[in-house]
Amino acid sequence: MVLHKLIGRKERFPTPESLRAQGVKSEILTNDLSGNPVQQTPIPEAPSPHIDFLKRMEDAQEIELPEPRIRTHHPHHSTEELQRIIEQVLSDKLHEFTKELDSVRKVRDDVRYLSKQMDDRFEKLNQHLENLQITFEEKVDDHQQTVEELSIELKALKKVFDSLMPTFTDNIRQMRDIIENKR
Repeated sequence: MVLHKLIGRKERFPTPESLRAQGVKSEILTNDLSGNPVQQTPIPEAPSPHIDFLKRMEDAQEIELPEPRIRTHHPHHSTEELQRIIEQVLSDKLHEFTKELDSVRKVRDDVRYLSKQMDDRFEKLNQHLENLQITFEEKVDDHQQTVEELSIELKALKKVFDSLMPTFTDNIRQMRDIIENKR
């Protein structure tokens, strides 16, 4: 069973076709299979399962494996040289990090600047709206006061008309009577 998993076969025993494909002579195969199936005759020319595995591997696509990294120790490097190399690598990494950090800081500063500008604009807009509201309320108050004053004047005019009207109508009657008498 373990061999079956290793070579990847699905059937438990080889079929006559697979044995022929692997190079087993047909007379031995025919004698063994056509005779007594219970009787088992050893097949001396049977290829090993390893050959089938190799054929399948040749047919399979090549798989590219990464090259293994082999670390070599150079005993001729001195401690000072190793320290210099490490410092250089760290310096390069620090330089790259500093560039990225500067980029992030620039973006942060730009965002802060734009945010401040937006805050200033909102504050100006808010102040402008408050001024408009105050101006509108003042205009409404002025109009209301003007309407009240006009109402008072109209009431006064009504009183004047109420007091003058009877006299005026009397004067008109008298004038009419005078004109009729003269005719």
